[in-house]
Amino acid sequence: MEYTIYIDSPLGVIEISSTDTHVVSAMFFDAKKEPSPHKIETVKTPKVLIQCVKELKEYFAGKRSVFDVPCTQEGTEFQEKVWKSICNIKQGKTMTYKEVAEKIKNPTSFRAVANAIGDNKLYILVPCHRVVGSSGKITGYGGDLWRKEWLLNHEKQNTE
Repeated sequence: MEYTIYIDSPLGVIEISSTDTHVVSAMFFDAKKEPSPHKIETVKTPKVLIQCVKELKEYFAGKRSVFDVPCTQEGTEFQEKVWKSICNIKQGKTMTYKEVAEKIKNPTSFRAVANAIGDNKLYILVPCHRVVGSSGKITGYGGDLWRKEWLLNHEKQNTE
């Protein structure tokens, strides 16, 4: 069974979908590229969704920088390597697409890294907003660039 809930955030409504045990997507509702394939289940809310909502609220309140909620998303081996790598970027820090490519030992694959990051469906939880262009400029974010800028500023303020 899959479940979907919607929560308000300082950046708009976030749609969070899960199985009974793992969050499978957390995306800004108005920035989604495709409709959620998940069914809305109102009979029960899995503990994993309750945990995710709690952790996101703590994040927005400046009280959390690392997420513990179990998450999963399907992707290629390359995508999974990229997503795992960006999870290691500390709050308040950024990396370039090229640096991520080098970190996963595929230094010429920065465009493929950008594509993998673009396929991330776990916004904030898998912090793709911490990856920037080679000049340090804020580029490419499925949740809209203004949100990426807000998230980076929020994290910088909460790590100083």
